[in-house]
Amino acid sequence: MSYNTVFIKDLNEKYFLSQIDGIFAKTIYLCVRLCELPIAGMVELVDTLDLGSSAARRGGSTPSTRTTLRGCLFNVSDSLFFYQKNFTTMAKIAREEIDALNQVLTITIEKSDYENSFNKTITKYRKDSNLKGFRKGSAPLSYIKKLFGKQVLAEEINKTLQEQMAEALKDTDIFGEPLPNESQERIDFDPNKLRDFEFKFDLGLVPEFETKGANKKTTYKGNRVRVSDKIVNEELLNARKRFGKRDIIEDGTIEDNDLVKVSAKELDGKKVKEDGHSCEFSIPVDKAADKLAKALKKKKKGDTVQLNIYDVEADSTKEIIRKYVLGIDENDESVGEMFECEITEVSRVELAELDQELFDKQFGKDNVTSEQEALDKLRIDISKSFQMNADAILFRDIQDKLVDKNDFPLPEAFLKRWIKSSNQKPVTDEQIEREFPLFAKELRWSVIKGKLIKKFELQVSEDEIRDGFVNALKNYGGMPMDLGDEILRGYTDRLLQDENAVRKQAEEIMGNKLFEAIKGAVKVDETEVDEKEMEEIIKAANKRLEEENAKIKAEMEAENSVEA
Repeated sequence: MSYNTVFIKDLNEKYFLSQIDGIFAKTIYLCVRLCELPIAGMVELVDTLDLGSSAARRGGSTPSTRTTLRGCLFNVSDSLFFYQKNFTTMAKIAREEIDALNQVLTITIEKSDYENSFNKTITKYRKDSNLKGFRKGSAPLSYIKKLFGKQVLAEEINKTLQEQMAEALKDTDIFGEPLPNESQERIDFDPNKLRDFEFKFDLGLVPEFETKGANKKTTYKGNRVRVSDKIVNEELLNARKRFGKRDIIEDGTIEDNDLVKVSAKELDGKKVKEDGHSCEFSIPVDKAADKLAKALKKKKKGDTVQLNIYDVEADSTKEIIRKYVLGIDENDESVGEMFECEITEVSRVELAELDQELFDKQFGKDNVTSEQEALDKLRIDISKSFQMNADAILFRDIQDKLVDKNDFPLPEAFLKRWIKSSNQKPVTDEQIEREFPLFAKELRWSVIKGKLIKKFELQVSEDEIRDGFVNALKNYGGMPMDLGDEILRGYTDRLLQDENAVRKQAEEIMGNKLFEAIKGAVKVDETEVDEKEMEEIIKAANKRLEEENAKIKAEMEAENSVEA
């Protein structure tokens, strides 16, 4: 196994999210961000004009009116009002504490808060109007109000409401987004009868607690990988193969290090199945399963081999074979296992010389100048690759234990209601109840993660994001690439304009910083293992994750079959 093919699946801080393909896939990601929590979906009055409608409950604020929340919970009395000096409007804001995890937020927008702005806007509409039957700007104001009044009034109220909501919650950690209170009256935006408006929202509050399990009193077990000379020499040999000259072998039997290209056709008994499945793939003889490798070394171009397609590659899985060899969907059961493989091409590599040209291709120009430097550099890179996987396993263990140690209460009724209202597809109460424990586990980790980020005062700078993009581009595909400064700068600048790419890069950097901070704050009892032992640990971790994923998938399939 080449060191750069060793990996752990989804063992970073999004471990739980990676398992879920059901009703919580969206809501887990959106539900809580203590370090950057956008107020989304508070209420979209312009679109709905009716707070009692389901559309209004789903809501969604516009980007220009979103804000960022930081800090702790408000400690306010039931009768406390806030008068904001930073806005032109002076709406009343009051809180009613239901319990430690739930509050009702009331925002009262009085007529005097918006009347002048509404009148100015509707007058401008009249001035700019060019309506049939009237000279430009001369249509009666009553007619303008009839055509545009509800929209203008709704926009004014919505703008004020979102400003006040942002200010009221700027120092509050909440789950999800504010939901219209069930007692909220239906709103009639009558431009001819301006009045006071009162809006009530339910809030699910993040509880206050001291994080346990992230100090020197806690010990976690980790692994330190010892890399052998054998795997380092093998990797240098792989580099010589990658950059060596490859010749097509027309005659002669296949050898150990040859690359064999085959055309595979599905069998029906001993004969090729009519209209059966077919595919093409290439496989290095030294990566083939033992039985196939033994058979190939007796063959030459044009010969055929009959085999079980799932026995093609050593250490592969059925899922990988279905996806990357057969090219079929994981649920496609129409394709059989037995295939006839015709050898259509045999190629043999002449190993590249251990010279500066090879070193530059493998490690970047002038980074390595001798065989010993190459071996030393490979040892460092291989060690880092294995250690990344060891750290990923350790981080998952830390996540699990931190969630277990910090079993704080959640506003469950609010969260279940929010999940139901925010999902694009209808969900039942039974679905929510069944999947809520997993959702709650991920939610608790999100809260703990946010508190630890604040505790350790972690930040991600734009320069760090840029450097992350640069390193990713330079090592795309696991190999150093010399793209040139101008090309590299162009790619990086484009990535920096991609909000999704920037967010992912920032999350990855923050995840690494958080792991290092936690690792430095706790005791880690490390056991030294060699690469073979580490590979077994990785396989076991992946197997556990696959079993957990399979269990969740089976539960969801059973649920869907019952609903159908």
